[in-house]
Amino acid sequence: MTMVKGTVIRDCFDGILSPPPTQRPKPFNLIFETPAGAPMDLQVAAHVAAIDAILATYRGYISYAQDL
Repeated sequence: MTMVKGTVIRDCFDGILSPPPTQRPKPFNLIFETPAGAPMDLQVAAHVAAIDAILATYRGYISYAQDL
């Protein structure tokens, strides 16, 4: 894991869809995953919980980032 100011993870696995490194302005980018070995119902529950949390906090995050 590479820690840089303002982010948690900067690098990702090959094959992950991401914007070109030279793209400006940098887009809001979010990658999350669950272990493939976990039971499917728990994977689904984890993804639903993550999406709920992202949607609940996105407006606050984006307005903070734009200094509104």
